[in-house]
Amino acid sequence: MAEKGYVTLAFDASHQGESGGYPRDAENPAERMEDIRCAIDYLTSLPIVDEDRVGLRGVCAGGSYVMAVAPTEMRAKAIASVSLWDLRVTAREGWPAPEYDRTSVLVETGKQRTAEARGLTVRRDDGIPKKVPEGAPEIIKESYDYYRTPRAQHHTSRSVFVFTDFARLMDFDYYARIDDIAPRPVLFIIRTEAATIFMSKAGFEKAAQPKEWFEIPAATHHRLYDDEAAVGKAVAKLEEFFGRSL
Repeated sequence: MAEKGYVTLAFDASHQGESGGYPRDAENPAERMEDIRCAIDYLTSLPIVDEDRVGLRGVCAGGSYVMAVAPTEMRAKAIASVSLWDLRVTAREGWPAPEYDRTSVLVETGKQRTAEARGLTVRRDDGIPKKVPEGAPEIIKESYDYYRTPRAQHHTSRSVFVFTDFARLMDFDYYARIDDIAPRPVLFIIRTEAATIFMSKAGFEKAAQPKEWFEIPAATHHRLYDDEAAVGKAVAKLEEFFGRSL
């Protein structure tokens, strides 16, 4: 998008990567949404930015966070997601794990918070397994290939979660007020073979007009991260969408 002439800001979330914050590796939806507001604060302080033409674009979980913050962040004039991943579904249903007991996870979360309040070390669980289990869903294999191999592995990205954040994620509903974004436009970009399509559809169906659904044929969720041909199609659509919406 920068190459298309947009002032573009990408940033590590609080508690992650090169950003500050403790505990490390936290995935707190409220803080993630506040990160986006602060990013807009920063952009509007730059003389090269037109504060009346700010757009948001989120990839994967970032897609759900931009859609969630937009109803109450009126400075965002157009909002787009790419390969949206709704972490609420993962936290509540264990998706894509085949077996999951939400109540047991919440009981364990409470015990862990109590233990940490008494001084125990913060518990971190793998977000992406270090080894793919036999018979794992394709989306797990795909996630491993992206995050745990030289394809995209990075020393500041640890691929772990603070365990107790699962309770916060269970409360997160990115499309609870998505219809309030209107009359500002929203765009969902997906790949037709992505296992996560249903996560975008849930928000798209509830969103009010104007809204757009843009499909890129073939391949899967993570191919929209770094597949040159697919990314080119996504960027072309984003350029067109923001070009007429901002």
